[in-house]
Amino acid sequence: MSFKYIGKSFEKTDGYSKVTGMAQFTADIKLPRMLHAQVLRPKFAHALIKSINTLDAEKSEGVYKVVTGRGCKIFFGACGFLDQNPIAVDKVRHIGEPVAVVIADTVQHAKKALSKIDVEYEPLPVLLDPVESARNKDVLIHQKLGEYPHLPSYFPQPGTNIFHHYRLRKGDIEKGLKETDFMVEGEFEFPLSAHSALEPHSIICRWEGKDRVEIWATSQAPFVLQQVIADMYNLPHSNVRVHIPYLGGGFGGKSDVTIEPMLVYAARFLPGYAIKFVCSRKEVMTSTVLGRGMKAHAKLGAKKDGTFTAFQAELYFSDGAFGDTATNVVTVAGHNSVGPYSIDNCHVDSYGVYTNTPPVGAYRGYGHPEGNF
Repeated sequence: MSFKYIGKSFEKTDGYSKVTGMAQFTADIKLPRMLHAQVLRPKFAHALIKSINTLDAEKSEGVYKVVTGRGCKIFFGACGFLDQNPIAVDKVRHIGEPVAVVIADTVQHAKKALSKIDVEYEPLPVLLDPVESARNKDVLIHQKLGEYPHLPSYFPQPGTNIFHHYRLRKGDIEKGLKETDFMVEGEFEFPLSAHSALEPHSIICRWEGKDRVEIWATSQAPFVLQQVIADMYNLPHSNVRVHIPYLGGGFGGKSDVTIEPMLVYAARFLPGYAIKFVCSRKEVMTSTVLGRGMKAHAKLGAKKDGTFTAFQAELYFSDGAFGDTATNVVTVAGHNSVGPYSIDNCHVDSYGVYTNTPPVGAYRGYGHPEGNF
C-alpha cells in the first residue's frame, strides 16, 4: 500500500520566513511614536499599599507617564470570574503583581525611573499552601470575594480563601466503600510549573482617542483578548482590533489574558502613542500565569473481579492571587478525576484556593493530569 502523505517530506509553510528572519514576532514590531513600558513589582507577596510617591520618577529623563492603580475601579476576567484589577489598587497579593507602570522613550529610561518610585507597604501574612489557605479564615487574600461578579457555574465561599468549589456526586459513596475488596488510598501532589515558551509575553497597545484601541500581542486567544478589553471599557468589538504576529510557543500560557489589561489601561493615559512592553524571563514566571499546583487525598475501591466500586477525593488547587483563569481548571479536574472508568459511587470535592503566588491558568490539558493522577 502506498500513502500520499505518510512517510513523505513536505516544506513547512512558515519555514522560509523563520530561517531567513523575515518572520516578525511582537517584540520585533516597530511603530511610529513608539514608547516603552516597564513595571514596578512589589517587595512583598502580600501587603497593603499605604502610599505611592511617583514625583521623582515622573521627572526622570525620558519619562512620559507613570501610571498606578490609584482610583482604578475596573475588574476584568476572561473566564467569567472578575476578581482582578489591571494594576494593584490598595493591596498586593503576589510578588509579580504590577504596582506601577513607567512609560518612557526608551526601555533604559523606563527602568531607571522605576527605582525612583517610593512605595510604603504594610506586610501581611503569606499563604503558599492550598490546604492551609483553604482552612485559614483569619488571613483573607480577597476580603471582597462575595462581591465579585461571576458566572452561576462558579461557587465561591465568602469569608474564606476558596473562590470555587466544584462537587461531583454519584451513587452512594458509603455503600460503595463497604462493598470493596481492595482499597488504594494516598496523598498526591502536583507542583506549580512554568510553561517556559521561548518567546516571552509581549504586547504593543495604541489608543486612538478614548474609544478605539489597536493591540499587537503574543496571544493564543485573540477573540478572548478582544472580549476582555471591550468589556473593560464597554466598547463595541469593532473598536478593539487585535493583531497576532508569529507566536514563539505558548503551551496554554498565552491563551489566558495576563499582561494585556495592565498595558491597555496604562496606554490609555497617552492616546496616540504606541506603547510596547516585553516581559523579562523572570516576569514571564512571576507575572503571567503558571500551571498545575495541586494537593489531593484520594481513595479508590475495587472488587476482586476488577470492578471499581467507589472513588472519593479532595483536591486543593494552589491557584494563586486571582482565580479567574483557574476556575475551569478546578472544574475540569474534579469532573474528570475518575478518568475513563465507569464508577457507580463517586464523591469528589475540588477546591480552587487563593494563595500568594502567581495565578494559575491553562497548561497542556489543564485539570486532566491533576485529576487523573
